[in-house]
Amino acid sequence: MNASKNVDRSPNERMFQLLSGYWITRAIHVAAELDIAEHLKGGPQSYEALAAATETDPSSLYRLLRALASVGIFAEVEEKRFELTPLAATLLKDTPNSLRGNAIMQSYEIYWQSWGELASSVKTGEPVFNRLFGADFFSYLSQTPEFSKRFNEGMAAITAQSDGAIVTAYDFSGISTIVDVGGGTGELLAAILKAAPHSRGILLDQPATVEQAKGIFRESSLLERCTFVEGSFFDAVPSGGNVYILKNILHDWSDEQAINILQQCRKVIGNGQKLLIMETVIPSGNEPFLGKLIDLQLMLFFKGGRERTAAEFGILLEAANFSLARVIPTFTPRVAIVEAIAK
Repeated sequence: MNASKNVDRSPNERMFQLLSGYWITRAIHVAAELDIAEHLKGGPQSYEALAAATETDPSSLYRLLRALASVGIFAEVEEKRFELTPLAATLLKDTPNSLRGNAIMQSYEIYWQSWGELASSVKTGEPVFNRLFGADFFSYLSQTPEFSKRFNEGMAAITAQSDGAIVTAYDFSGISTIVDVGGGTGELLAAILKAAPHSRGILLDQPATVEQAKGIFRESSLLERCTFVEGSFFDAVPSGGNVYILKNILHDWSDEQAINILQQCRKVIGNGQKLLIMETVIPSGNEPFLGKLIDLQLMLFFKGGRERTAAEFGILLEAANFSLARVIPTFTPRVAIVEAIAK
């Protein structure tokens, strides 16, 4: 089976390729950890040279690279030499939107073990993460520095791409003050302020995260244009904004908790003001859509967490006294902008 060629396959062959998908995931993970792409930046290399550079067994490395080349990751050229392909280039460390960190993160044991318990979540409706690892996901992050580092590295490229998509899709230039609710380390708000030089920002998050955000704003020369507030969006949201934003917040929580967050926002958002929710919006139909698989990941990790359709966002917004104005697509299907108006 050569996935790089568009050939007709029987249902059995297609199904077998889908069933073996995790083999490819693990192979990509190993290539990323060995930094094969980095070794090929200067041009094609023999598998022996790559084995010497990565301290691996030459025959075994050749078999790994041959398998990856069969699905378009690397290409085998004459005399068993390998070169980069566009897919393989996404594993480079310093390239824009690099997915190397994500390739390593997705093969971390907490993902494998959680997906191994998918049937349990389907049967019970309960996440498996807490049972497997003795803590909720966010507590686990704070307790395991090694995984936290891997997770942040893995999310960095995805975050950068989605932030760029948001800034490209929405005009923030006429907004005086933008409040980022649960804004994390502030990459999105920083990107918005760069695109809207006359705007100011307010960022709300937990104390440790706020300290990290200050460092990012300091490095970007944006520190004087942002106010930092420590706290939880379940307790209170800062007042004084003209537009409020929630990026990848609601999908971690149940409908009841999501409505609570929206209600906290509504307390400080005046009639007619806007709330922008930046998340995956699940479309109808049977076309392939990554968000439908990410939704399963949320089901495994968070009680009540889910990706939602536009109609489901509308129900949440109505419950918190907002109306859904429009859904704005971006250049990446991983994020859309749900624009809501306070009633």
